[in-house]
Amino acid sequence: MSRRQGFRHPHPISIVTHISRFLFLLLIPLVRGLLLSLQGGFGQWLAGSWVDILMMTLISCIGVLEWLMSGYRWGEGRLEFYTGIFFRRSICIPLCRTSCVSIIHHYYLRPFGVVRLQADTPGGSWNRADFSILLKKEEANRLFDALERQEEDFLSREYRPRGLYVAVLSALLSNSFAGILFASTAISQAGKLLGKEFADRIYGTLEQITRLLAFGIPPAAAAIGYLLLGGWLLAFLVNGARHKNFAAVRKKESLVIHSGILTHRDYFLPFGQINYLDIRQSVTTRALRLYSVFLQTAGYGKNKDDLSALIPACNKKELHKTLKLLCPEFQVTERALKPNFGALLKFINDALWPSLLLPVVAWLVSLWLPDWSDFIWYTGWMATVPAIWFLLVRLFDFATSGLSRNGDMFTLRYSHFYYLHTIVLPKNRMAGFCLRQSILQRQDGRCDILVYSRSEGRKRHHLRNLLKKDAAALFGIPQAYREKPKKRRT
Repeated sequence: MSRRQGFRHPHPISIVTHISRFLFLLLIPLVRGLLLSLQGGFGQWLAGSWVDILMMTLISCIGVLEWLMSGYRWGEGRLEFYTGIFFRRSICIPLCRTSCVSIIHHYYLRPFGVVRLQADTPGGSWNRADFSILLKKEEANRLFDALERQEEDFLSREYRPRGLYVAVLSALLSNSFAGILFASTAISQAGKLLGKEFADRIYGTLEQITRLLAFGIPPAAAAIGYLLLGGWLLAFLVNGARHKNFAAVRKKESLVIHSGILTHRDYFLPFGQINYLDIRQSVTTRALRLYSVFLQTAGYGKNKDDLSALIPACNKKELHKTLKLLCPEFQVTERALKPNFGALLKFINDALWPSLLLPVVAWLVSLWLPDWSDFIWYTGWMATVPAIWFLLVRLFDFATSGLSRNGDMFTLRYSHFYYLHTIVLPKNRMAGFCLRQSILQRQDGRCDILVYSRSEGRKRHHLRNLLKKDAAALFGIPQAYREKPKKRRT
């Protein structure tokens, strides 16, 4: 038992997590030294490795001491945790103030019956959980069950998406560069453990495969293309495993979400802490008439491996039906304000020029370097594709963007990078707004609207070229403040 009354120590496997970042650095030279010095005997190996052994022992002692100096407890409507050897840090989180409580069942901790319990609040850090601890699965489940029992008198409603919709979400979230980074890190770590020759063989095999599948494309260009495609496929598989078995359950005043195969995740989200809903589309999903819905609340989707979706994918009819099932308070309304036709160039300007100039630049560079013309043309056209894709997004943005209000619920429609967003934002989650006019917009009474929503930090939503007087009326700005006062003649 801890020296503090009622506190318990985290699971002993926490010792490994404390020292793993240091132990990995010492484990490799120790293993290699042992293998290389077997011919010289144990004495020779010990003579050359005693410093490493001493450092490993010291780090292990620090890990054990840090575990002994840590404790947690929950009860009386709060979570408490303390840790620290030289500098003590204590955390107390009232359960009524939590925005997200999650249990993560890591695949590598399952054999030990250990899970990670995390809790977040709106006032915590933006890049790490306010409360994070390893403990027995049964203990974490007791806490989760206690949170759900607070609303056991309410008939819950459950939503489970089709497998096809989970695949659509995985494709929507997959990023080629994330997959490339994951693969290169895995090969690099394998090379450290199994030797540089092993990593070189992997890279050499990939190079040979690329040359065989070039099909007349310059090998360097083919390597780039296959690298991006392979990275995307790997990211797609990772996201698919993360969102498999997705289920969302609406309680009286909370949402409970489950998902994952290898690493299973359970989330408890108090409904009053949700900042806004984000209904998202890409060019592809818009063509398929599919929508994905994401939640924005502190702690949900914070880490790169976390979930952030509420509805993986659905058509328009299912969208309204499922939102009414899970979030009847957040209902989408039709546009009351939208941009005029004269604003078309404002929407597409920053996407149009790259689409036109990139092929011209590739043509000029190929004339300057004729020996590299095939590679330059391929690279130029490959760079033009994202520009044209961005242009399509902006055209859709012009056709769909706008603003509406229903009571205290705002619906904001705009694009950001390669996605179209429909934000359903309660007024009490709005941190502020700004009606911004350029010199040209003053001539026809138009403005850009910047809306800031509350979260861990501030999120900005940018709506373009809407009628200023109508926007001011929607936001409740008094008539006296909508126009600048005229100067009086003296």
